[in-house]
Amino acid sequence: IQPFSAVASFQREGYLKYSLAAGEYRAGKYDSDKPHFGQFTAMYGLPWGMTAYGGALLSADYNALALGLGKNFGTIGAVSVDVTQAKSQLRNNEKEEGQSYRFLYSKSFEGGTDLRLLGYKYSTSG
Repeated sequence: IQPFSAVASFQREGYLKYSLAAGEYRAGKYDSDKPHFGQFTAMYGLPWGMTAYGGALLSADYNALALGLGKNFGTIGAVSVDVTQAKSQLRNNEKEEGQSYRFLYSKSFEGGTDLRLLGYKYSTSG
């Protein structure tokens, strides 16, 4: 589960789309660690064909928050930029923290072909 996704759809101005999920993560048959988690995502339609979006993933040892902005340019395509901040506590009690920055250009063509160009930058401290 990720607290964000590339903006695949945009919201009309003034409309809000959101989702909320909670559960228990099970890594596998032999892993006894089953942390509980909660996830929230939202998209809100802004004026000028723009959409603000974000989300959060929260658990005892891992938290992430993502925020972004997308713009639909019609036949030219769509562009979005977002930032994610994450913090985790490892099993040896070490703490890690990092950010990622993402740029996405997407364009759909007739015939069902989609083009997506992505750029990421990661930074980590710990």
